[in-house]
Amino acid sequence: MEVRSPRVRRPLLALPVLALLALSACTDFGEELPTSADVAESRAGSPSDLFQQDLGPAIRAANRHTARLMAQSGVVGTAVGLNDEGEPAVRIFLMNGRIPNLPDRLDGIPVQRVVTGQFELRADRTARARPAPIGFSIGHPDITAGTLGARVVDSSGNVFALSNNHVVANNNNAELGDPILQPGPFDGGTISNDAIGTLADFEPFDFSGANLIDAAIVAVAPNAISGSTPEGVAYGAPSTQTQEASLGMGVQKYGRTTGFTQGTVEEVNVTVSVCIEVRGFRCSRAATFVEQISISDGNFSAGGDSGSLIVSQNGNRPVGLLFAGSSTRTLANRIDAVLERFGVAIDPTVPGEGEPEPEPEPEPEPEPEPEPEPEPEPEPEPEPEPEPEPEPEPEPEPEPEPDVSIDQFDVSTRTTGPWRRAVVNWTVSGAVSVRTELVGGGSVLDSQTTSVSGATASGEHELRTRSNADTVRIIVTDADGNTVTQERAY
Repeated sequence: MEVRSPRVRRPLLALPVLALLALSACTDFGEELPTSADVAESRAGSPSDLFQQDLGPAIRAANRHTARLMAQSGVVGTAVGLNDEGEPAVRIFLMNGRIPNLPDRLDGIPVQRVVTGQFELRADRTARARPAPIGFSIGHPDITAGTLGARVVDSSGNVFALSNNHVVANNNNAELGDPILQPGPFDGGTISNDAIGTLADFEPFDFSGANLIDAAIVAVAPNAISGSTPEGVAYGAPSTQTQEASLGMGVQKYGRTTGFTQGTVEEVNVTVSVCIEVRGFRCSRAATFVEQISISDGNFSAGGDSGSLIVSQNGNRPVGLLFAGSSTRTLANRIDAVLERFGVAIDPTVPGEGEPEPEPEPEPEPEPEPEPEPEPEPEPEPEPEPEPEPEPEPEPEPEPEPDVSIDQFDVSTRTTGPWRRAVVNWTVSGAVSVRTELVGGGSVLDSQTTSVSGATASGEHELRTRSNADTVRIIVTDADGNTVTQERAY
């Protein structure tokens, strides 16, 4: 769920309050944990004399039972405080208010249940980061912000960032090669400073049929993104083995807006209409999605979490790609359908955490040098034969001029809001590809490439940037790799 401006809002539109959830193992304590008679001590003091409270018995009770309490799923910590009567009490910190089988007293000390959510390091998921971890802000320049879901690789080892169509392909409106920003524009990302890669592929929305996925991939340098959540935060690195969602499965995610949350697979085989664009208070464009996964409860995600990878609580196995939600449910694509569409696999690599270098092999013992043989008597040198007259070298033939040419290269420019645009009309001969570039300060700010055929070809490219451009360039290439380049001032 990408964060959307009021003009065009996305599913799960509200910007977030952090909802933080987490995981640990299970233990059943019944109504009260076992107590020891020799440690039941009286409690002194009153609400009007808080500093005179004897906290010793409560601290000893907490220390004695904390390890066993925190082995229970949903318990994230313990502490000692005062209850409503001003008595020392053991407080149990919980992920949510639905954790069962908690005691009312420990060694005679009253127990309070406090819902805190998961405690985590204060990683700024809206900050620029290189390498950018799973769960950080990302987006196309024309949207606001969504979530970098995962690092994926294809069979050739090329590295991509995985997210949603509506996050990095702007609801079908982007072009392959568009720059993608980390952080997203809503979080301060700019083309000149924060482009992390380029749009490599996306699955278009079908507004008249059924959709399986809302997904796209971004080509990035291997060191630009991490295959894990930030160190020490959330679940870490996902498994390379995926898992089909099943009813009641515990799942978790780390996203731009709500951070680390946990939920439960509530339904599978979901067919649902998802509002893609909202104008005013009405849905102006919707698409139908089939074979989806739904996760409860409504606090699992919020606007800006779109693109998050959803993994199992047991084993961190990828299950789904988060893309939409409501006040009670989060929707996800089946991760296998996403990965198969792009021919990629989950890659948990964290740049800089390579395998240790192998120990050098020992150098072989040097072989003993053989005894030198006696030198033979030198033979008399023969009379040198006269050298033949050198033949004159033939003059090199001039290289043929390439047949490729630029017959027309017209540029018109305009500024619309923050965008500087250049429309390029071109006609070429003998070419197989035409590339146009918008350049500023020596850097390519935007580009577009078209494959062509035939003796001549014509076309139009529209380039755009929010930065200062000074040059428009056209590069034409023929089948032999010969190129012709021309430039115009912006």
